[in-house]
Amino acid sequence: MPTTTMSTTTMSTTTTTTTTTTTTTTTTIITTTVSTTTNSITTTTTTTTTTTTTTTTTTTTTTTTTTTTTTTTKTTTTTKTTTTTTTTTTTTTTTTTTTTTTTTTTTTTTTTSSSSITTATTATTSTTTILLLLLLLLLLLLQLLLLLLILLLLLLLLILLLLLILLLLLLLLLLLLLLLLLLLLLLLLLLLLLLLLILLRQLLLLLLLLIVLPLPQLLLLLILKLFLLLRLLLLLLQQQLLLLLLLLLLLLLLLLLLLLLLLLLLLLLLELLLLVLLLLVLLQLLLLLLLLLLLLLLQLLLLLLLLLLLLLLLLLLLLLLLQLLLVVLLLLLLQLHLLLLILFLLLLFLLTLLLLRLLMLLLILLPLL
Repeated sequence: MPTTTMSTTTMSTTTTTTTTTTTTTTTTIITTTVSTTTNSITTTTTTTTTTTTTTTTTTTTTTTTTTTTTTTTKTTTTTKTTTTTTTTTTTTTTTTTTTTTTTTTTTTTTTTSSSSITTATTATTSTTTILLLLLLLLLLLLQLLLLLLILLLLLLLLILLLLLILLLLLLLLLLLLLLLLLLLLLLLLLLLLLLLLILLRQLLLLLLLLIVLPLPQLLLLLILKLFLLLRLLLLLLQQQLLLLLLLLLLLLLLLLLLLLLLLLLLLLLLELLLLVLLLLVLLQLLLLLLLLLLLLLLQLLLLLLLLLLLLLLLLLLLLLLLQLLLVVLLLLLLQLHLLLLILFLLLLFLLTLLLLRLLMLLLILLPLL
């Protein structure tokens, strides 16, 4: 008699697959504005970062129901027959969650080199202006120095002329002194002559007295006449000598007055010479002061030239930095093109991965269909 045994086994398998795909897209926009009027560079960098997170959850539930029916038939010969029926049920649940995060960062970088370049240019212009003013002042000082030198030469000529006049006055004074000595000698001679005349008159009187006493009357008259004539001659000679003496005295007085005048003139010339020498000393001091001022101006001029050179070097350095900044901006633009190319390649790679996933899904779904 056959024996039938039925056994049912149900096995459920749940497979959950979670796939997270994060896509980051960075877009960088660099705007560069170069102003030649203000000598400034304005760089605006706008960075937009888009982060897309795609979470795909695939839940696959596989239910396997195995029904086993065993029929045992006993005959003369033992026969065992087993029939197994298996039923498989697969349930697939796919849940896709997409999260998109967009971050936009705008960075504006303004590199203004106008302030430094304008400052350097203004400083260079100011230094050049001061340098020109100092040069003008230096030229004026040189002109004043030349005028002082000319005035100094004129004063030296005046001093020489005064010395010559002084020498002439001294010679004239010596001549006057010699004339005074001669006049004094003449006065002494005249005085001696007067004394001689007086002595001669007395001597004649004595002779007359000695002669008249023993002589006759006629001879006495002749002698008296001769004596009177001689006396008259002596009186005339005495008067002439007195007049000459007076004239010599007047001449002596005139010479003395002239000598005094010459002495006064000599003193005035000496004072004038001293004043000229004092003026010469003052001019020399002024000349020394002008030379010192000229040296100071030359030193200041050299310092300003050095400052001007330093400002020009600073201006050159600023221009070099500006050129380097332009080169860096060009390199950034080139790097932006490279970034775009890399982003394009990444997008192609992501599209390829998506196509491969779709192809795998199709290969999985084809047997079920």
